[in-house]
Amino acid sequence: MSKISSLWPKLAVLATMTLGAVLRAIPLMHRDFWYDEAFTGVTVRQSWSQMFTIIVHDVHPPLYYILLKLWTLIATSSPLAIRSFSVILSVATIGLVYVALRQWCPKTPVPAIIGSLVMAINPFFVNYGQEARMYALLAFLLTLTAIVLTKAWTKPSTKLRVIFGLLLLSLMLTHYLGAVFALAFVIADFYHYYSSTRRLSLGKFLASAYALPVLGGLAWLPSFHAQVSGHGSLGWVPNSTFDHLPTTLHIFLFGAPVGVSGVPPALGYRFDWLSVASVSVVLVVLITALVVTLTLKKKWDHNLSLVAFLTGFPLIVTLALQLIHVQLFVERFLTGSGLFLVLFLIVGLSRLDNKLAILKATALVYVLFVLLIKPNTYQPHFSTLAAKIDQLAPHTEVLATDPFDFILLNFYLGEQTDLHLYNQSDVNQNIDGWALIYGQDQIFTLPTGPVIIAAHNPADFPGYKITGTVDDFTIHLPNGTQIRCNLDDKRRQAWQRTQAAA
Repeated sequence: MSKISSLWPKLAVLATMTLGAVLRAIPLMHRDFWYDEAFTGVTVRQSWSQMFTIIVHDVHPPLYYILLKLWTLIATSSPLAIRSFSVILSVATIGLVYVALRQWCPKTPVPAIIGSLVMAINPFFVNYGQEARMYALLAFLLTLTAIVLTKAWTKPSTKLRVIFGLLLLSLMLTHYLGAVFALAFVIADFYHYYSSTRRLSLGKFLASAYALPVLGGLAWLPSFHAQVSGHGSLGWVPNSTFDHLPTTLHIFLFGAPVGVSGVPPALGYRFDWLSVASVSVVLVVLITALVVTLTLKKKWDHNLSLVAFLTGFPLIVTLALQLIHVQLFVERFLTGSGLFLVLFLIVGLSRLDNKLAILKATALVYVLFVLLIKPNTYQPHFSTLAAKIDQLAPHTEVLATDPFDFILLNFYLGEQTDLHLYNQSDVNQNIDGWALIYGQDQIFTLPTGPVIIAAHNPADFPGYKITGTVDDFTIHLPNGTQIRCNLDDKRRQAWQRTQAAA
């Protein structure tokens, strides 16, 4: 019996990781790359020197691209291979959540198993755990950093603090909002140092953990300055206020559609009577009640305080930055707050005096609500167009009619294709700010010879023998053959509704 009792938690977390892997793997090929993912794919296909040049002209740090390029050397740079890197990191994070909760709730494995289950089925982490961007890496590093820091608090160790410092640097080099989470860790670390009697000397405390982040940050500072000076505020991000927080909490727990331009809305429910707004308000009430209860019952400890602080601090900082028109409040950028919200709820509910009954009941209700979430539908799009072009007119010049389409076609058609940008909305627009579009890629007048035009409205280009449109396209071959390549009406209409909502 003792062997079974020690083995079942490991089997349970293995089952949750398997479930998480299946949920993330099934949709991998059901939707095309969108612009951000295509940017990732084209970037890691370059040489190392070209890749770093592109990164410096973009707005994100280099660590994700470096690790992904190393992965593609083994797994190739196909859409499936590129996305699988995020899937592996996301599934590993489910295991790390189990490790963290076993460390913070040592009396019973139940909170850790429930926490790993929640992370496995959470629509927010399922969706961003399969996207070819740095959010899965960010969640993985944040979980590992929290584990290492709290371990170093209970057992002061120079080695653990060096690892903690290396993880702080990794956060800063994964996503720039990773620096906000790193700052939150630093604040919590200093608070714990000065409130604890068991600690290293101040010199070891500072040098062991903070030498690497400072030196690494200074080394990347010139590149960071080049990125900031080349880009203004993220103008596509709405100027959110604190009244958006309930919706944000809902997105962290119940997801948002991926592959949608701009800031995606919260996913809705299968039944109209169940609205995002009403559920969001209930979430705020319940989380507030939990915080008040934990405070009145004096259940706060260093671990619970840490995950609560890591949840709230980045949200408050990014919302405060909106006041000075630095618009960075995007839920996927704040993946860490979603992660630590889950951890806070699991740890907080496990602290209540009810033998985990409330935690188990809450987990059951959560599973039911996840099942009620309406899945988003995605339309195969540029991959279909690229496949038809390769099949029917592989050596014909292709024109993209806006910069976003150019990047997507660049990824799906490959760099060997004779691809150019004819920017239909503003032919003479300066494209210097686009990291993957160069002067020789842009044309200012339409060619007279055979060409495939990837256009959203083919009527805008009358008289061309070979015309392709993004949504529903017809290719006219030079010999007069006409091939219609439309997708079924139901799926196309679903895509159009998604685009309209975005």
